[in-house]
Amino acid sequence: MNPETILAQLRDAHAPPPVSWWPPAPGWWGIAVLLVLLLAFGVHWYFRTQPTRRFRKTVLAELQRIEQAHAQTQATQAALQAVSALLRRAAMSVRQRDQGAGLVGNDWLRQLDFLGKTNRFTKGPGQALVSQTYAVNTELRMEPLFDLVRDWAQSVTPAR
Repeated sequence: MNPETILAQLRDAHAPPPVSWWPPAPGWWGIAVLLVLLLAFGVHWYFRTQPTRRFRKTVLAELQRIEQAHAQTQATQAALQAVSALLRRAAMSVRQRDQGAGLVGNDWLRQLDFLGKTNRFTKGPGQALVSQTYAVNTELRMEPLFDLVRDWAQSVTPAR
């Protein structure tokens, strides 16, 4: 056999068929599953924490409105009454209405301490909610009470 005839019998090299986009490689399947799981977790987390964020945003916005009104008018009794009403509404949204709506005095302060995991209502500036709310000629610094209510709103988790 002649080497040239053998070479003439050879065919040209042919390219393999192009790689199709479907089905994807196993790594892409893993990434897709991971993304779906992350998306599901994110949606679950968002809807699970939405009531807490809405509660805090509402309480803090109302507290800011009370603070601004107090800064303009310096009406301590009106601010104390507004803070007390705000705390009562907030506490009723945290617990069922029958578990705290009728509490007054030190029982009310203990309930707020329990909900906020603090003792600053019964042993701190929160005492003014009971002792100074309806007092005449109240000379009270409201900033510590506003700070206490702000901290309380951040630490309380509303009922689901």
